[in-house]
Amino acid sequence: MIFRANSVEDAIDLANNFKAEGKYDLFRGHSRDWETISTIQRLTDETRGLKIQVFNRLYTFFKENELLKHYVHNGLTSEFLAIAQHYGIPTNYIDFTSDPSTAAFFSTTSPNSKPGDECVIICLNTEDFNSFNQDLETHINFFSKRNLEIPKIINIQLDNLWRLKAQNGCFMHLPFKGYDIHINRFHRIYFPYIEPLKAIKSQQIYPIRKSPIELELDKFFMNETMISNDITKIADNDVVIINVNEHPENEYNYVFNDYYRIPIDQSWLNIDSKWKTNSVITYCHESDRPKIEIDMSNISIGFKNFIIYFKEKLIKHEYRSLLTISLESTSLNLENEKMINIKKYTEIIWDGMRALPYTIEDIGTVLFNYYFLEINNINIGNMYQFEFSESDQGKGYYSRTCLMFGELGNCLRKDIIKYINLETIFELADKWRLDINKEPKKLIGQAIMNLPIDIRLVTDFNAYFEFFIHNSIPMQAFLKRETILFNPSTIKRFGLA
Repeated sequence: MIFRANSVEDAIDLANNFKAEGKYDLFRGHSRDWETISTIQRLTDETRGLKIQVFNRLYTFFKENELLKHYVHNGLTSEFLAIAQHYGIPTNYIDFTSDPSTAAFFSTTSPNSKPGDECVIICLNTEDFNSFNQDLETHINFFSKRNLEIPKIINIQLDNLWRLKAQNGCFMHLPFKGYDIHINRFHRIYFPYIEPLKAIKSQQIYPIRKSPIELELDKFFMNETMISNDITKIADNDVVIINVNEHPENEYNYVFNDYYRIPIDQSWLNIDSKWKTNSVITYCHESDRPKIEIDMSNISIGFKNFIIYFKEKLIKHEYRSLLTISLESTSLNLENEKMINIKKYTEIIWDGMRALPYTIEDIGTVLFNYYFLEINNINIGNMYQFEFSESDQGKGYYSRTCLMFGELGNCLRKDIIKYINLETIFELADKWRLDINKEPKKLIGQAIMNLPIDIRLVTDFNAYFEFFIHNSIPMQAFLKRETILFNPSTIKRFGLA
Protein backbone atom coordinates (compact mmCIF):
# COMPACT_ATOMS: atom_id res chain seq x y z
CA MET A 1 0.00 0.00 0.00
CA ILE A 2 1.28 3.46 -0.93
CA PHE A 3 0.63 6.78 0.82
CA ARG A 4 1.88 10.22 -0.12
CA ALA A 5 2.65 13.30 1.99
CA ASN A 6 3.66 16.82 1.06
CA SER A 7 6.53 17.12 3.54
CA VAL A 8 8.48 15.19 6.12
CA GLU A 9 6.33 16.74 8.87
CA ASP A 10 3.15 15.54 7.13
CA ALA A 11 4.69 12.08 6.70
CA ILE A 12 5.46 11.91 10.44
CA ASP A 13 1.92 13.01 11.31
CA LEU A 14 0.47 10.36 8.98
CA ALA A 15 2.68 7.62 10.42
CA ASN A 16 1.81 8.67 13.99
CA ASN A 17 -1.89 8.50 13.14
CA PHE A 18 -1.43 5.01 11.71
CA LYS A 19 0.42 3.99 14.87
CA ALA A 20 -2.34 5.39 17.12
CA GLU A 21 -4.96 3.46 15.12
CA GLY A 22 -2.96 0.22 15.48
CA LYS A 23 -2.44 -0.05 11.72
CA TYR A 24 1.39 -0.07 11.92
CA ASP A 25 3.80 -0.28 14.82
CA LEU A 26 7.26 -0.34 13.18
CA PHE A 27 8.92 2.10 10.80
CA ARG A 28 12.12 2.50 8.81
CA GLY A 29 13.48 5.48 6.87
CA HIS A 30 14.98 5.35 3.36
CA SER A 31 16.40 8.35 1.53
CA ARG A 32 15.40 6.61 -1.73
CA ASP A 33 12.86 3.98 -2.68
CA TRP A 34 15.31 1.12 -2.25
CA GLU A 35 14.60 -2.55 -1.74
CA THR A 36 14.54 -3.44 1.96
CA ILE A 37 17.41 -5.88 2.37
CA SER A 38 19.93 -6.58 5.11
CA THR A 39 23.42 -5.09 5.08
CA ILE A 40 25.08 -8.46 4.51
CA GLN A 41 23.00 -8.99 1.38
CA ARG A 42 24.32 -5.72 -0.04
CA LEU A 43 27.96 -6.78 0.06
CA THR A 44 29.88 -7.27 -3.16
CA ASP A 45 32.45 -9.98 -3.78
CA GLU A 46 35.16 -7.34 -3.30
CA THR A 47 33.94 -6.16 0.12
CA ARG A 48 32.60 -9.41 1.60
CA GLY A 49 35.95 -10.83 2.68
CA LEU A 50 37.05 -7.68 4.53
CA LYS A 51 33.70 -7.30 6.30
CA ILE A 52 33.77 -10.93 7.41
CA GLN A 53 37.21 -10.32 8.93
CA VAL A 54 35.85 -7.35 10.91
CA PHE A 55 32.87 -9.45 12.05
CA ASN A 56 35.20 -12.24 13.23
CA ARG A 57 37.44 -9.77 15.07
CA LEU A 58 34.41 -8.32 16.85
CA TYR A 59 33.27 -11.81 17.87
CA THR A 60 36.74 -12.59 19.24
CA PHE A 61 36.76 -9.25 21.07
CA PHE A 62 33.48 -10.19 22.78
CA LYS A 63 34.74 -13.64 23.75
CA GLU A 64 37.88 -12.22 25.36
CA ASN A 65 36.27 -9.19 27.04
CA GLU A 66 35.08 -9.82 30.60
CA LEU A 67 32.27 -7.26 30.30
CA LEU A 68 31.00 -8.52 26.94
CA LYS A 69 31.62 -12.26 26.81
CA HIS A 70 28.20 -13.19 28.23
CA TYR A 71 26.68 -11.90 24.97
CA VAL A 72 28.40 -14.74 23.09
CA HIS A 73 28.19 -17.47 25.73
CA ASN A 74 26.06 -19.54 23.33
CA GLY A 75 27.83 -18.58 20.13
CA LEU A 76 26.31 -16.03 17.74
CA THR A 77 23.44 -14.88 19.94
CA SER A 78 20.74 -12.48 18.81
CA GLU A 79 22.15 -9.93 21.27
CA PHE A 80 25.59 -10.05 19.66
CA LEU A 81 24.13 -9.79 16.15
CA ALA A 82 21.96 -6.85 17.19
CA ILE A 83 24.96 -4.97 18.60
CA ALA A 84 27.02 -5.72 15.49
CA GLN A 85 24.22 -4.54 13.22
CA HIS A 86 23.67 -1.37 15.22
CA TYR A 87 27.35 -0.50 14.85
CA GLY A 88 27.35 -0.92 11.08
CA ILE A 89 28.86 -4.39 10.83
CA PRO A 90 26.92 -6.35 8.17
CA THR A 91 24.46 -8.97 9.45
CA ASN A 92 21.14 -10.43 8.29
CA TYR A 93 19.34 -7.98 10.59
CA ILE A 94 17.55 -4.81 9.43
CA ASP A 95 17.02 -1.85 11.76
CA PHE A 96 13.45 -0.73 12.50
CA THR A 97 12.03 1.69 15.05
CA SER A 98 8.73 2.18 16.83
CA ASP A 99 9.11 5.96 16.45
CA PRO A 100 8.07 7.54 13.11
CA SER A 101 10.21 10.62 13.82
CA THR A 102 13.34 8.47 14.13
CA ALA A 103 12.53 6.82 10.80
CA ALA A 104 12.05 10.27 9.25
CA PHE A 105 15.43 11.36 10.65
CA PHE A 106 17.20 8.56 8.79
CA SER A 107 15.26 9.19 5.59
CA THR A 108 16.33 12.84 5.48
CA THR A 109 19.96 12.79 6.64
CA SER A 110 21.72 11.17 3.69
CA PRO A 111 24.61 13.39 2.52
CA ASN A 112 23.62 12.59 -1.08
CA SER A 113 20.03 13.82 -0.82
CA LYS A 114 19.02 16.85 -2.85
CA PRO A 115 15.76 18.82 -3.03
CA GLY A 116 13.10 17.01 -5.02
CA ASP A 117 14.32 13.48 -4.21
CA GLU A 118 11.60 11.12 -3.02
CA CYS A 119 12.11 9.90 0.54
CA VAL A 120 10.29 6.94 2.08
CA ILE A 121 9.07 5.80 5.48
CA ILE A 122 8.51 2.03 5.47
CA CYS A 123 5.52 1.00 7.62
CA LEU A 124 5.01 -2.45 9.09
CA ASN A 125 2.62 -4.30 11.38
CA THR A 126 4.60 -6.77 13.48
CA GLU A 127 1.76 -9.20 14.15
CA ASP A 128 0.69 -9.22 10.51
CA PHE A 129 4.27 -9.71 9.30
CA ASN A 130 5.09 -12.62 11.61
CA SER A 131 1.75 -14.43 11.18
CA PHE A 132 1.78 -14.02 7.38
CA ASN A 133 5.25 -15.55 7.09
CA GLN A 134 4.35 -18.36 9.45
CA ASP A 135 1.22 -19.13 7.41
CA LEU A 136 3.28 -19.28 4.21
CA GLU A 137 5.52 -21.87 5.81
CA THR A 138 2.72 -23.84 7.49
CA HIS A 139 0.53 -24.21 4.41
CA ILE A 140 2.94 -24.44 1.48
CA ASN A 141 6.42 -24.81 3.03
CA PHE A 142 7.32 -21.64 1.19
CA PHE A 143 10.61 -21.00 2.98
CA SER A 144 11.85 -24.48 3.87
CA LYS A 145 11.56 -25.86 0.34
CA ARG A 146 13.76 -22.99 -0.80
CA ASN A 147 16.24 -23.54 2.06
CA LEU A 148 15.37 -20.12 3.52
CA GLU A 149 14.90 -19.08 7.12
CA ILE A 150 11.54 -17.58 8.03
CA PRO A 151 11.76 -13.76 8.31
CA LYS A 152 10.71 -12.41 11.70
CA ILE A 153 10.76 -9.34 13.94
CA ILE A 154 13.14 -9.58 16.88
CA ASN A 155 12.77 -7.46 20.01
CA ILE A 156 15.97 -7.59 22.00
CA GLN A 157 16.37 -6.07 25.45
CA LEU A 158 19.75 -4.35 25.58
CA ASP A 159 19.41 -1.86 28.42
CA ASN A 160 23.08 -1.02 28.19
CA LEU A 161 22.97 -0.08 24.51
CA TRP A 162 21.83 3.51 24.80
CA ARG A 163 21.91 4.15 21.06
CA LEU A 164 19.31 1.44 20.54
CA LYS A 165 17.18 2.79 23.37
CA ALA A 166 17.41 6.35 22.08
CA GLN A 167 16.25 5.19 18.65
CA ASN A 168 13.45 2.96 20.03
CA GLY A 169 15.00 0.27 17.90
CA CYS A 170 14.29 -3.35 17.09
CA PHE A 171 15.33 -5.67 14.25
CA MET A 172 13.97 -7.72 11.39
CA HIS A 173 15.75 -10.97 10.60
CA LEU A 174 15.69 -11.20 6.79
CA PRO A 175 18.48 -13.49 5.52
CA PHE A 176 17.80 -13.30 1.77
CA LYS A 177 17.04 -10.87 -1.03
CA GLY A 178 13.75 -10.43 -2.88
CA TYR A 179 11.21 -10.45 -0.06
CA ASP A 180 10.39 -6.78 -0.55
CA ILE A 181 9.81 -7.37 -4.29
CA HIS A 182 8.05 -10.73 -4.43
CA ILE A 183 6.26 -10.92 -1.03
CA ASN A 184 5.63 -7.30 -0.29
CA ARG A 185 4.36 -6.75 3.25
CA PHE A 186 5.99 -3.31 3.52
CA HIS A 187 3.75 -0.28 3.02
CA ARG A 188 5.29 3.08 2.16
CA ILE A 189 4.80 6.77 2.83
CA TYR A 190 6.47 8.87 0.13
CA PHE A 191 7.37 12.53 0.58
CA PRO A 192 9.68 15.01 -1.19
CA TYR A 193 13.06 15.80 0.32
CA ILE A 194 13.48 19.49 1.12
CA GLU A 195 16.02 19.56 3.97
CA PRO A 196 17.08 17.40 6.93
CA LEU A 197 14.48 16.98 9.67
CA LYS A 198 14.98 19.80 12.18
CA ALA A 199 12.75 18.45 14.94
CA ILE A 200 15.33 15.83 15.94
CA LYS A 201 19.00 16.51 16.63
CA SER A 202 21.66 13.90 15.91
CA GLN A 203 22.50 13.80 19.64
CA GLN A 204 19.01 12.41 20.28
CA ILE A 205 19.69 9.54 17.88
CA TYR A 206 23.33 9.00 18.80
CA PRO A 207 23.64 10.05 22.47
CA ILE A 208 26.94 11.75 23.26
CA ARG A 209 26.97 10.07 26.65
CA LYS A 210 27.78 6.39 26.53
CA SER A 211 26.92 3.27 28.51
CA PRO A 212 29.51 0.76 29.81
CA ILE A 213 28.93 -1.49 26.77
CA GLU A 214 29.39 1.39 24.36
CA LEU A 215 32.61 2.47 26.07
CA GLU A 216 33.99 -1.06 25.66
CA LEU A 217 32.94 -1.12 22.01
CA ASP A 218 34.79 2.17 21.49
CA LYS A 219 38.00 0.27 22.23
CA PHE A 220 37.29 -2.21 19.47
CA PHE A 221 36.55 0.43 16.87
CA MET A 222 39.61 2.43 17.95
CA ASN A 223 41.72 -0.64 17.19
CA GLU A 224 39.89 -1.14 13.89
CA THR A 225 40.92 2.37 12.89
CA MET A 226 44.51 1.52 13.77
CA ILE A 227 44.36 -1.70 11.73
CA SER A 228 42.86 -0.04 8.69
CA ASN A 229 44.87 3.17 8.72
CA ASP A 230 47.92 2.40 10.88
CA ILE A 231 47.29 5.70 12.68
CA THR A 232 45.68 6.84 15.87
CA LYS A 233 44.59 10.39 16.54
CA ILE A 234 46.09 11.53 19.82
CA ALA A 235 45.01 15.15 19.66
CA ASP A 236 43.50 17.52 17.14
CA ASN A 237 46.82 18.31 15.48
CA ASP A 238 48.99 15.49 16.75
CA VAL A 239 48.94 12.23 14.76
CA VAL A 240 51.28 9.40 15.64
CA ILE A 241 52.05 6.70 13.08
CA ILE A 242 51.60 3.21 14.47
CA ASN A 243 52.78 0.06 12.72
CA VAL A 244 51.02 -2.79 14.47
CA ASN A 245 53.60 -5.31 13.24
CA GLU A 246 56.65 -3.37 14.40
CA HIS A 247 57.41 -5.60 17.39
CA PRO A 248 56.89 -9.30 16.55
CA GLU A 249 56.72 -11.70 19.45
CA ASN A 250 60.15 -13.18 18.74
CA GLU A 251 61.61 -9.91 20.05
CA TYR A 252 60.15 -10.50 23.51
CA ASN A 253 62.96 -12.80 24.60
CA TYR A 254 65.38 -10.11 23.49
CA VAL A 255 63.99 -7.94 26.30
CA PHE A 256 62.93 -10.57 28.83
CA ASN A 257 64.56 -13.64 30.30
CA ASP A 258 62.34 -16.40 28.87
CA TYR A 259 59.25 -14.22 28.33
CA TYR A 260 56.87 -17.16 27.96
CA ARG A 261 57.69 -18.42 31.46
CA ILE A 262 56.99 -15.14 33.27
CA PRO A 263 54.07 -15.72 35.68
CA ILE A 264 51.16 -13.31 35.93
CA ASP A 265 51.75 -10.97 38.86
CA GLN A 266 49.79 -12.09 41.92
CA SER A 267 48.05 -8.71 42.21
CA TRP A 268 46.14 -9.41 38.97
CA LEU A 269 44.78 -12.68 40.37
CA ASN A 270 43.04 -10.94 43.28
CA ILE A 271 41.11 -8.22 41.43
CA ASP A 272 37.66 -7.38 42.74
CA SER A 273 35.13 -9.22 40.54
CA LYS A 274 33.19 -5.95 40.12
CA TRP A 275 35.84 -4.83 37.63
CA LYS A 276 34.75 -7.67 35.37
CA THR A 277 31.01 -7.41 35.92
CA ASN A 278 28.82 -5.71 33.34
CA SER A 279 27.06 -2.92 35.24
CA VAL A 280 23.74 -2.00 33.64
CA ILE A 281 22.79 1.67 33.60
CA THR A 282 19.40 1.97 31.97
CA TYR A 283 19.09 4.71 29.40
CA CYS A 284 16.84 7.65 30.12
CA HIS A 285 16.62 11.03 28.46
CA GLU A 286 18.97 13.72 29.74
CA SER A 287 16.08 15.85 30.97
CA ASP A 288 14.89 13.02 33.24
CA ARG A 289 18.15 12.76 35.21
CA PRO A 290 18.91 14.71 38.39
CA LYS A 291 21.67 17.21 37.66
CA ILE A 292 24.56 18.20 39.91
CA GLU A 293 26.51 21.39 39.22
CA ILE A 294 30.27 21.16 39.75
CA ASP A 295 32.21 24.42 39.91
CA MET A 296 35.66 23.73 38.48
CA SER A 297 36.93 26.99 39.99
CA ASN A 298 37.13 25.05 43.24
CA ILE A 299 40.38 23.40 42.24
CA SER A 300 41.90 26.60 43.67
CA ILE A 301 41.06 25.34 47.15
CA GLY A 302 43.54 22.48 46.72
CA PHE A 303 43.27 18.80 45.99
CA LYS A 304 42.12 17.58 49.42
CA ASN A 305 39.50 20.29 49.81
CA PHE A 306 38.25 19.73 46.27
CA ILE A 307 37.67 16.05 47.05
CA ILE A 308 35.70 17.03 50.17
CA TYR A 309 33.67 19.50 48.08
CA PHE A 310 33.01 16.87 45.39
CA LYS A 311 31.92 14.25 47.93
CA GLU A 312 29.53 16.67 49.60
CA LYS A 313 27.94 17.37 46.23
CA LEU A 314 27.26 13.71 45.58
CA ILE A 315 26.67 12.33 49.07
CA LYS A 316 22.95 13.14 49.07
CA HIS A 317 22.32 11.00 46.00
CA GLU A 318 22.13 7.29 46.72
CA TYR A 319 22.12 6.16 43.09
CA ARG A 320 24.96 7.91 41.32
CA SER A 321 24.16 5.94 38.13
CA LEU A 322 21.10 8.13 37.63
CA LEU A 323 22.93 11.43 37.94
CA THR A 324 24.15 13.88 35.36
CA ILE A 325 27.13 16.06 36.24
CA SER A 326 27.06 19.54 34.80
CA LEU A 327 29.97 21.95 34.88
CA GLU A 328 30.16 25.63 35.72
CA SER A 329 32.94 28.11 36.40
CA THR A 330 32.28 31.15 38.54
CA SER A 331 35.68 32.81 38.35
CA LEU A 332 37.73 31.29 35.56
CA ASN A 333 38.00 33.26 32.34
CA LEU A 334 38.21 30.47 29.79
CA GLU A 335 37.49 30.68 26.08
CA ASN A 336 34.04 29.44 25.15
CA GLU A 337 35.36 26.63 22.93
CA LYS A 338 37.68 25.43 25.69
CA MET A 339 34.84 25.45 28.22
CA ILE A 340 32.66 23.43 25.84
CA ASN A 341 35.40 20.81 25.56
CA ILE A 342 35.92 20.67 29.32
CA LYS A 343 32.17 20.19 29.86
CA LYS A 344 32.15 17.43 27.25
CA TYR A 345 35.00 15.52 28.87
CA THR A 346 33.60 16.03 32.36
CA GLU A 347 30.51 14.14 31.20
CA ILE A 348 32.62 11.49 29.45
CA ILE A 349 34.72 10.93 32.59
CA TRP A 350 31.62 10.71 34.78
CA ASP A 351 29.83 8.26 32.49
CA GLY A 352 32.96 6.17 32.03
CA MET A 353 33.78 5.80 35.72
CA ARG A 354 30.43 5.71 37.53
CA ALA A 355 29.53 2.17 36.39
CA LEU A 356 32.92 0.79 37.46
CA PRO A 357 34.00 0.17 41.08
CA TYR A 358 35.66 3.56 41.40
CA THR A 359 34.97 5.49 44.58
CA ILE A 360 33.67 9.05 44.63
CA GLU A 361 37.18 10.07 45.70
CA ASP A 362 38.64 8.35 42.64
CA ILE A 363 36.29 10.20 40.27
CA GLY A 364 36.97 13.49 42.05
CA THR A 365 40.70 12.87 41.72
CA VAL A 366 40.43 12.34 37.98
CA LEU A 367 38.34 15.50 37.53
CA PHE A 368 40.71 17.59 39.65
CA ASN A 369 43.74 16.38 37.72
CA TYR A 370 42.01 16.95 34.38
CA TYR A 371 40.88 20.47 35.33
CA PHE A 372 44.41 21.29 36.49
CA LEU A 373 45.79 20.34 33.09
CA GLU A 374 43.20 22.38 31.22
CA ILE A 375 43.32 25.49 33.36
CA ASN A 376 47.11 25.64 33.42
CA ASN A 377 47.43 24.98 29.67
CA ILE A 378 50.10 22.35 30.18
CA ASN A 379 52.26 22.21 27.08
CA ILE A 380 52.09 18.75 25.50
CA GLY A 381 55.60 19.06 24.16
CA ASN A 382 57.00 19.56 27.68
CA MET A 383 55.07 16.79 29.41
CA TYR A 384 58.03 14.48 29.67
CA GLN A 385 59.75 16.93 31.98
CA PHE A 386 56.75 18.20 33.95
CA GLU A 387 56.12 16.98 37.49
CA PHE A 388 53.85 18.16 40.28
CA SER A 389 54.82 18.28 43.92
CA GLU A 390 52.69 18.58 47.03
CA SER A 391 52.81 22.15 48.38
CA ASP A 392 52.08 23.42 51.87
CA GLN A 393 48.80 24.85 50.62
CA GLY A 394 47.81 21.52 49.08
CA LYS A 395 47.48 23.00 45.59
CA GLY A 396 49.70 20.39 43.98
CA TYR A 397 48.69 16.77 43.77
CA TYR A 398 51.45 14.69 42.16
CA SER A 399 54.15 13.60 44.56
CA ARG A 400 55.35 10.45 42.82
CA THR A 401 53.83 10.18 39.36
CA CYS A 402 55.30 11.99 36.37
CA LEU A 403 52.64 13.64 34.24
CA MET A 404 53.14 11.58 31.14
CA PHE A 405 50.73 9.12 29.53
CA GLY A 406 53.48 6.65 28.82
CA GLU A 407 55.35 6.89 32.15
CA LEU A 408 54.83 3.45 33.72
CA GLY A 409 57.90 3.00 35.87
CA ASN A 410 55.87 3.28 39.09
CA CYS A 411 53.43 0.58 37.92
CA LEU A 412 55.94 -2.21 37.38
CA ARG A 413 55.85 -5.28 39.59
CA LYS A 414 58.40 -5.22 42.39
CA ASP A 415 60.40 -8.13 41.06
CA ILE A 416 60.46 -6.98 37.42
CA ILE A 417 64.25 -6.65 37.33
CA LYS A 418 64.80 -10.41 37.51
CA TYR A 419 62.77 -10.94 34.34
CA ILE A 420 64.56 -8.27 32.29
CA ASN A 421 67.70 -8.38 30.15
CA LEU A 422 68.95 -5.05 31.44
CA GLU A 423 71.72 -4.71 28.87
CA THR A 424 69.20 -4.77 26.03
CA ILE A 425 67.13 -1.98 27.61
CA PHE A 426 69.88 0.52 26.81
CA GLU A 427 70.04 -0.74 23.23
CA LEU A 428 66.27 -0.27 22.89
CA ALA A 429 66.49 3.14 24.54
CA ASP A 430 68.86 4.24 21.82
CA LYS A 431 66.76 2.57 19.08
CA TRP A 432 63.54 4.20 20.27
CA ARG A 433 65.22 7.49 21.29
CA LEU A 434 64.42 7.18 24.97
CA ASP A 435 66.17 9.05 27.77
CA ILE A 436 69.02 6.74 28.77
CA ASN A 437 69.76 8.92 31.81
CA LYS A 438 66.59 7.81 33.59
CA GLU A 439 66.86 5.39 36.50
CA PRO A 440 66.60 1.75 35.31
CA LYS A 441 63.02 1.15 36.47
CA LYS A 442 61.67 4.23 34.67
CA LEU A 443 63.67 3.34 31.59
CA ILE A 444 62.21 -0.16 31.70
CA GLY A 445 58.75 1.36 31.96
CA GLN A 446 59.30 3.44 28.85
CA ALA A 447 60.79 0.55 26.89
CA ILE A 448 57.97 -1.82 27.83
CA MET A 449 55.42 0.77 26.71
CA ASN A 450 56.81 0.32 23.20
CA LEU A 451 56.11 -3.42 23.19
CA PRO A 452 52.61 -4.92 22.79
CA ILE A 453 53.02 -7.30 25.72
CA ASP A 454 50.67 -8.68 28.32
CA ILE A 455 50.24 -6.00 31.01
CA ARG A 456 49.59 -8.60 33.72
CA LEU A 457 53.12 -9.97 33.38
CA VAL A 458 54.95 -6.74 34.11
CA THR A 459 52.76 -4.54 36.34
CA ASP A 460 51.29 -4.51 39.81
CA PHE A 461 47.54 -4.02 39.40
CA ASN A 462 47.16 -1.80 42.45
CA ALA A 463 49.91 0.57 41.28
CA TYR A 464 48.51 0.43 37.75
CA PHE A 465 45.09 1.38 39.13
CA GLU A 466 46.64 4.42 40.86
CA PHE A 467 48.34 5.35 37.61
CA PHE A 468 44.95 5.24 35.88
CA ILE A 469 43.19 7.70 38.19
CA HIS A 470 46.13 10.05 38.75
CA ASN A 471 47.53 10.05 35.25
CA SER A 472 46.03 7.98 32.45
CA ILE A 473 42.36 9.01 32.47
CA PRO A 474 43.04 12.75 33.00
CA MET A 475 45.68 12.68 30.27
CA GLN A 476 43.44 10.90 27.79
CA ALA A 477 40.77 13.57 28.35
CA PHE A 478 43.31 16.38 28.10
CA LEU A 479 44.55 14.98 24.79
CA LYS A 480 40.91 14.94 23.61
CA ARG A 481 40.92 11.27 22.75
CA GLU A 482 37.65 10.19 21.18
CA THR A 483 37.98 6.81 22.88
CA ILE A 484 39.01 6.89 26.54
CA LEU A 485 40.05 3.71 28.32
CA PHE A 486 38.56 3.64 31.82
CA ASN A 487 38.88 0.04 33.03
CA PRO A 488 42.46 -1.00 33.85
CA SER A 489 41.45 -4.64 34.25
CA THR A 490 40.35 -5.05 30.62
CA ILE A 491 43.41 -3.62 28.91
CA LYS A 492 45.40 -6.55 27.60
CA ARG A 493 48.58 -5.07 26.18
CA PHE A 494 50.74 -1.97 26.27
CA GLY A 495 50.96 -0.03 23.06
CA LEU A 496 47.86 -1.70 21.57
CA ALA A 497 45.50 -1.18 24.52
